[in-house]
Amino acid sequence: MFEMQMTNWRHAVGVAVPASAFPIGVAALTGLGLLYSRNIGPWLLCLGSLWITILCIGGRKTHPIFWWFIIVSWSRVFADVVLADFDGLQYGELEYRNQAMIYSLVALFFIACGIRFGYGTVKRLGQEYLLQDKACTPTLTQVVGVYVCAIPIFGLLAALATLSEGTRQLFSSFLVLKFVFLYWVAATVYQSGRGYHVLTLILGVEVIVGFTGFFSTFKEPIIILCIAALSPYPEGRATINKRLVSFTLLAGMAVWLSLIWITTKADYREWLNQGTGEQVVLRTLPERFEWLADELITNKLMKGNIDYERATRLLLSRIAYTQYYAMVLERLDAGLIPSDEYRWLGTVKRIMMPRLLFPEKAAVNDSETTKRLLGISIDDTTSIGVGYIAETHVDFGFPLMLAPLFVIGFAMGRVARMFATMNAPMIIRNGFICGALLLSFTFESAIDKALPSFVLTCVALALCAKYAYPALAHKLWHRGGSVVNAPA
Repeated sequence: MFEMQMTNWRHAVGVAVPASAFPIGVAALTGLGLLYSRNIGPWLLCLGSLWITILCIGGRKTHPIFWWFIIVSWSRVFADVVLADFDGLQYGELEYRNQAMIYSLVALFFIACGIRFGYGTVKRLGQEYLLQDKACTPTLTQVVGVYVCAIPIFGLLAALATLSEGTRQLFSSFLVLKFVFLYWVAATVYQSGRGYHVLTLILGVEVIVGFTGFFSTFKEPIIILCIAALSPYPEGRATINKRLVSFTLLAGMAVWLSLIWITTKADYREWLNQGTGEQVVLRTLPERFEWLADELITNKLMKGNIDYERATRLLLSRIAYTQYYAMVLERLDAGLIPSDEYRWLGTVKRIMMPRLLFPEKAAVNDSETTKRLLGISIDDTTSIGVGYIAETHVDFGFPLMLAPLFVIGFAMGRVARMFATMNAPMIIRNGFICGALLLSFTFESAIDKALPSFVLTCVALALCAKYAYPALAHKLWHRGGSVVNAPA
């Protein structure tokens, strides 16, 4: 029985991509660099680092969310090298940019090591989790029902989050449940091979609504579907191939929509806030739909007025993020950054002083920190951070900075392991993992935002997993769910 359970675990844990897919992708990028890049050294260093880092987290035997985290964080470094090629620069001659690239790649590797130690291996997970002989898995109708019924609740949470800084932190932490529910819907469709029309409809609504906001929240639903598509299920190869096609189309759509958004967002945001310069929405939803329909569909798509070369350049500039790290390194060498920044110490103090108990606690201001670290002027309505890796370098220096970064990776892995071993079907567990880690420790995040947000999100989801999910499963899924003999 135990051997059969371990076999089921090996089929239910990991990344569902062909063994040759990742090497082929790296080889293709290597060939592209050899042919066109004038910065072949940094180009190959980035690709080699990505390969080693992916292997470090477990390769195809780890959770897809970790692939997402590593590849997206790595892209913020690699994009700087590609951007240097666009601008005709020799990256090796840019001393501090080169150092920032190397330090960032090493930092990501140590975070990956922390993830590997925190999450463990398939065998260790299988030994800890007592698999039920028969796991009750929710049907598509049930998960869609939960997702639809939760929409007004999310609207209420979003409204409550705007009341004050304290309520924002509290109620925003529960908003990630939307990611959890969306993952459940996508994973149920991918596992059963049915209901793609329902998933397409939900995705379409999410993308359209995401476009109407001040920030580009249309990407998150696409990313969740991509992660769900790469999650393994007990099924045949035909369904796997269908999911891989779905993943390819979704990834292409995310890039295409990002290119369109990057050329439109400046004009749209100026219209949206009525020229105030604030990050606020002062237009009604019908007005936003009308403006976007006229601008995107009529003026850009139908008339072909999209300069994709310019859009690609703008998107690369938005993704690339080590230039701030390079500026920090230069100012550290010049002795222009005070030795009493203590970004990590201040962050730990903030976590130990919840705003509900300490309402006088000052709000986090990324731009003020960036002004001090970089010595530049930033508009009051703009929020820019140098990134938690650069801030960790300021506090600890290199290589001591690698220790706290390893701890960050370990915490991420441990949280994933906590949800991966809860007593629930695999789809449910993966949904909680996706919600907890999807937006955690993004490369540009300040440590005093990233760490408290991570803690609050994990606590909120842990409470939901412990109390809300069992009640939901008892009332709905144990009465009408499908029964399977393998983890789902």
